[in-house]
Parts: sequence; structure tokens; C-alpha cells
Amino acid sequence: MKLLNYDDILELLKRGAVVEAQEQFTALHGAATLRQLQISARSDQVHSHSMTTGLVQDGQLKSDGIAYYRVDNGKKTGPYCQRCYDAESRLEKMRAMDAATYLCCACKTQCPRNLCG
Repeated sequence: MKLLNYDDILELLKRGAVVEAQEQFTALHGAATLRQLQISARSDQVHSHSMTTGLVQDGQLKSDGIAYYRVDNGKKTGPYCQRCYDAESRLEKMRAMDAATYLCCACKTQCPRNLCG
């Protein structure tokens, strides 16, 4: 199915093709959400790469055995993907996939939220 743009979806609505417009809007929304996650993950990746070495040297990067956390002036941020850091020295911030799971957008590692942090 070809992804339509907003104007094309409006045309479908004007023609009375409500179900098709709804399907196209859902697909467009899903694609936009996925792209937003990819951009956010890439932004975190670029930012993380530049600060990784300094964090380790300053003792600001801590592990709980499942994920890494950044501790700065007593404030804890994260979790960051343990697999990405251990394998590639990259800090990849994990995202809440659902109420029970964190997900690394880079390597797709999942971490139960109740075990992190």
C-alpha cells in the first residue's frame, strides 16, 4: 500500500471514502511515529558517542548488571543499553516499549522495567 500524504487523505474524505482515509491516516501516523523514534535514537547516539569517554573516566557511568545509568550530581538518567555499550562503546538510551519493558532502538535488546534501576 502506497503511503498517502495529508492532502491525499483529505481528498479521500471529500469523496466519502472514510474507511480508506482512516486506514491511510493510521499508516501515515505509524510511519511518522517510527521516523520520530529513529530520529530520537540517532540524536541520542550522536550525543552519547561524544560523551562516553568522559563519563567513564569521571565515574559517571554506573551499571546495575542489566543496564547502564548516568549519574551526574546525584541525578540518575537512563537506562542505557548494556549490550551496545559493552560491544560497541556506545551509549544508547533505551525507550519504554510498554509498561513492562524497555527497548533499545539500535540493537532491539529488551529489558524488563522491574529489573532496571
